[in-house]
Amino acid sequence: MIKLIYRKTVPEEIREYISRQRIRVKRIFSKNRIKVYSHPRSGTHFMEAFLGRNFYPKDNLSWSNVPWGHWSYQKMNTYSNPYGKLFGHHRFPAENEKNPKQPMIYIYRDPRAVAYSIWKTENFINPKHRGVLFSDYLRLKLDWCGTPSIKSEPKWTVAQHWFKHVHAWHQLVNTPDGTITF
Repeated sequence: MIKLIYRKTVPEEIREYISRQRIRVKRIFSKNRIKVYSHPRSGTHFMEAFLGRNFYPKDNLSWSNVPWGHWSYQKMNTYSNPYGKLFGHHRFPAENEKNPKQPMIYIYRDPRAVAYSIWKTENFINPKHRGVLFSDYLRLKLDWCGTPSIKSEPKWTVAQHWFKHVHAWHQLVNTPDGTITF
């Protein structure tokens, strides 16, 4: 029934285009594992789980003992991320990523949700800023760059950091294809 409605409502050239895209996507996922890159707190685990369950259901993608958190007191997560081998990183893009040897996705999330999520994730904030009001947190300069685990001189607020991160990855891709938002 759904196929019949699909055939009657979607023009043939669009159905053909969608069909070609499905073939192209299947080819990408069958040769090399895709890597997911993002700004911290942007849905990386969500995307890894989606890709793992739908494109690599038989692969062992588990990754355990992951370093996690703010550079001043980084911890080792002892739990296993069942899709961790799909993780790229949270850093700004490097020169070698301009010609990747494997497919990649950069995912980003609304900066308001990112800022709130970082503020609520105690292990992502410098201990001296714990308990600060969210409105004050938005004005603080981050003491990390790319990811909370990389120390840097404070220069950007979380909103500025998010913008520069997303912009750098868009410049790398130079097209909206390869970018997923939610």
